[in-house]
Amino acid sequence: MLTKSAEMAEDMVQEIFLKLWLNRAALAEVNNIRSYIFIHARNHIFNELRKKADKQAFTDELLDYFAEVRDTPENALLQKESRQLLQQAILQLPAQQQLVYRMSRDENLTQEEIAARLGISRHTVRNHMAQALQNIKHFLETNANGLLLLSCIAELLS
Repeated sequence: MLTKSAEMAEDMVQEIFLKLWLNRAALAEVNNIRSYIFIHARNHIFNELRKKADKQAFTDELLDYFAEVRDTPENALLQKESRQLLQQAILQLPAQQQLVYRMSRDENLTQEEIAARLGISRHTVRNHMAQALQNIKHFLETNANGLLLLSCIAELLS
């Protein structure tokens, strides 16, 4: 269960069926109803999980979950894949964003320290970092799905 909550899963199922009911006129044109419902449900669940990822309580639960399953072979593979995907995302960043991101994350430098080293304003560092995070998020949303996306989010948060 991706939601790790029976209550959240039940709410999502109700929302999915409500959407299907409201769009029931379109069902007459559907050739494969099972696939249609599956895709509709999958998209709804992933959208809801993305929204929940922004909420601190959900983020804490996600981190707790990955801490619980840390020593499993499946999680080791998932972490490896998520790190590789994150590295791909970072390599796609423009040079200055990549530099600021790496100085912040890899060297644990503050915005002020990065600004001093690069000879730019703290405001510019903040803008580069915000844009880098936005670009990484977009890359992950485009290139990851399901549990891999959640694992990447957990990796970014840790």
